[in-house]
Amino acid sequence: MEKEKFSFLNDEFDIGLAIHIIRKNLFWFLILGGIGFGVGFLINRYTIPIYESRAIVKIGDRNEVNEVMKFE
Repeated sequence: MEKEKFSFLNDEFDIGLAIHIIRKNLFWFLILGGIGFGVGFLINRYTIPIYESRAIVKIGDRNEVNEVMKFE
């Protein structure tokens, strides 16, 4: 006999059940969403940027590809 494998995830998504769960826990969704937004805002607002980059672009008329690749 083969063992049956039970999956905790269903193959089909039940939108009605999802809406029911969200309505039932709407207070917690709003509270946790507000806390997450507030923490993210404060971190982005008061964190000192660490990384800095600079670049210099040199534009010239000489084509060095032919010399490097030994093309004629």
